Amino acid sequence: MKPDHKHTPKRPFATVCFNVPPMINCRKCDDLIPEYVDGTLSTPQKLSFHLHLLFCKDCRAYLRKYQSVVSLVQSQRDVASPENASPDMSDDLFKNIVNARVSGSAGTIS
Repeated sequence: MKPDHKHTPKRPFATVCFNVPPMINCRKCDDLIPEYVDGTLSTPQKLSFHLHLLFCKDCRAYLRKYQSVVSLVQSQRDVASPENASPDMSDDLFKNIVNARVSGSAGTIS
């Protein structure tokens, strides 16, 4: 008797059951950070992003610095009205982001 092929999946078992998105590189991780912080990544993007962070200490460190800068800006926005904000604040923000990208290591933000 021949096996019944009507119920055989058309895709390989691992693809059907696990459907894991491909790993991303550091450049793609860097591109996804703003969307990750905003909470707008799709589920597959978020999974790829988290998988990359598991294996890449430099991207984890950069993400921590990026989140610190975002928190700093939000706290400054809450404390100061636009009329009272420091004109140097945007320059400082830019410098901190550039320094975080260049250093790629954890630490405090200047």
